[in-house]
Amino acid sequence: LRAGGAAISGAVHGVEDGAAAAAAAAGCAIANAGHAVADAGHDLAAHTMGYGASPSHGYGRGATIDRLVQEKLERNNTMRTNAKTAFHHNAAYIDTWQGRLENVVRGGGWAMFETAQDQAYLLLGRMQSLWPDSSYHTKPAEVSSSSVAVVEAAVHPHHVDTTVTMCPYFKIKASNLSLWKAHCDAFYKAAKKEDGLLFYGFGFEETDGDCEVHVRQGFKNAASLLAHLRAIDVPIQAAIKLSQLERVEVHGPAAELKKAEAEQSVLGEAKFQFFQAEEEPLRRTSPHVGNHGSDTMLSLFHYYDTTNAERMRTTAAKLRSEALVTPGLEHHAFAVDSCSGRAHLGQGFCGAGDAIASLVRDAAVHQELASTAGVKVRLEVHGPAAELAKIRVFISQQGARATDRGVAHAVQQLRGARLFGLDGRALRRAYAGSPPTDVDLHIAVEVGAQQRRGGCGGDSWLFNACTC
Repeated sequence: LRAGGAAISGAVHGVEDGAAAAAAAAGCAIANAGHAVADAGHDLAAHTMGYGASPSHGYGRGATIDRLVQEKLERNNTMRTNAKTAFHHNAAYIDTWQGRLENVVRGGGWAMFETAQDQAYLLLGRMQSLWPDSSYHTKPAEVSSSSVAVVEAAVHPHHVDTTVTMCPYFKIKASNLSLWKAHCDAFYKAAKKEDGLLFYGFGFEETDGDCEVHVRQGFKNAASLLAHLRAIDVPIQAAIKLSQLERVEVHGPAAELKKAEAEQSVLGEAKFQFFQAEEEPLRRTSPHVGNHGSDTMLSLFHYYDTTNAERMRTTAAKLRSEALVTPGLEHHAFAVDSCSGRAHLGQGFCGAGDAIASLVRDAAVHQELASTAGVKVRLEVHGPAAELAKIRVFISQQGARATDRGVAHAVQQLRGARLFGLDGRALRRAYAGSPPTDVDLHIAVEVGAQQRRGGCGGDSWLFNACTC
C-alpha cells in the first residue's frame, strides 16, 4: 500500500514535470503494488486453508493428479475429490475469522490492482497527449486472444440467449433531471425483489441542456417482464409526467415477444417496437452477483434502417461465429423489427478494451452490414463512466494518426456514437440457458492440454491471475 501511494505521487509529479520516463516507471510501480497486495491475499488463502504454496510453473502437477485419482478410486471423498464435501467445507470456512480476513485482503488487493490498471492507462494516455513522439505508448498484452477465448468458453461458456430485454428512452429537461433521478430509487427497489430479473440499470446521456435516459433491463422471459411492468406502475407514471417517453424497444425470441405483445404493447403513449432476435443469440454464463454496482458491462448497440433484412441476417451470422471466439464478449444478438424496417446488433463486453478490439478485428463485417443497409449506422455505447473514459482516450489517441483500416473504422464509429453513462447502482445476475448447437464439445480437453503445456506460470497473464 505504501509502495502504491508513493508510485501514484511519483506519477503525478512525473507528468507535471515533463519527466516521461519517471512517469512511465511510476505507472508500472502502481500496477506492481496492486499485484503484491493481490498475491498477499492468495498466500493468506493458501496458508489458512493448509494447502501450502502452489508450484509456479506446474512442477509436481502429475503427482498431485495421481494422488487425487487414487483418493477417488479408494472412495475417500475428501473435499478435493467430492464437490459436496468441498461445498460444506468452504461454507464453514467462510464464516470463520480466517475466511473473513481472507475475503477482505483478497478483495482489497484486487480492487487496488484494478484501480491501478485504470490509473496507469489514463496516465499513459495523458503522457501520449503531452509527448506525441514519445516511445511510451500503451501496448496490448502479449496474450493470444484465441487462448483467452478458449479458457473463457470452458469456464463460463456461451448459452443460447432467451432473455427478453426492454429499452425505454426518456427525454428529460434539465430543470426536471434531479427530480427524475430521485424516482430511480423506487425502480431499483422494485427490480431487486424480482426473481425473473437478470440486469437493471439507468444510463444517462447528459449534455449542456436536456438529458436522455435509457433503461438497460433484461428478464428471463416475457412473464417476468410483464410482472415488472405491473410492479413499477406507480413510479413509471410519475416518471412519464416529468419527461417525454420517446420510444420503447422490446428484444427477444419470437415466442416470448408474442406473449408480451398479447398482454401489453404500449407504455404511456409510446408503442412497443418489437425486435425479433436471431435463431440462437449468445449470452455468457458469467457469475454476476446481483448487488448494486455489479453491472459493469459495456454495451454496443448498432442500429440500421434496411429493406433487406434477410441479407443482413446472413452477414450478421458471420459476427455470431466470431462472437464464439471473441475474448471478453458477454452477449451477442442480431434482431429485426419487421414493422419499422429497423435492425439492431447488440453486443456486451467486459470492458472498453474488449469492445474496441472487437470493432477493430470485425471492421470488414461491420462495413458490409452498413453497405447492405445503405444508410449511416447509428451507434450507442452504454456502460460505467470509467469505461466510457477509456473510449474517449482511445479516440483522442488514435483519431489523428490511425493508419490501420480496422482502427480507423473503430475511431469513426465511436466518435459519432452516443455515450450513456451507467449509474453506480446498476445490478446484474448470472444467466443460465442451454448450450448452442454449434459449440465444439472438445474445448475443455483443449484447455486442459494448454494448461499442462504452460502451467500456472506460463506466458499467459490469465493463468498467473488464477486462484482456483
